[in-house]
Amino acid sequence: MQNPYVAILAAAFAAFVFGSVWYMALGKQYQLALGLNPEDCKGKKMPLTPMAVCFMAELLMALVFSILLNALGVMGWFNGAVTGAFMAIGFIIPATITNNIFPGRKPMLSLIDGVHWLGVAAIEGAVLAALR
Repeated sequence: MQNPYVAILAAAFAAFVFGSVWYMALGKQYQLALGLNPEDCKGKKMPLTPMAVCFMAELLMALVFSILLNALGVMGWFNGAVTGAFMAIGFIIPATITNNIFPGRKPMLSLIDGVHWLGVAAIEGAVLAALR
């Protein structure tokens, strides 16, 4: 790819879309895992600030991941997805579990969030490596 910034933006956008679909599909389960009553959440506006922060985080992740994939010489969408999955399994998911277990949050929250970040890392890796 001639412009790595386009690949970085595409990876972050694809990851954000995945996360949007993931959390919409698991909305009630996610609310319950947070200790919220789904009925009390009906009719509330989408939390725009956290969503913007999430996109910026995914953009930063894609930038750093792009540098890492280049340094490792990872080519092709499949190798990028596998590398992303290993990064999530080795770094992101353990951190997510640790951050949730100390305050006594439900294991389902770590499962939902952990699989989300696994998908994000695999998608970003696939997009970045495919567009190199």
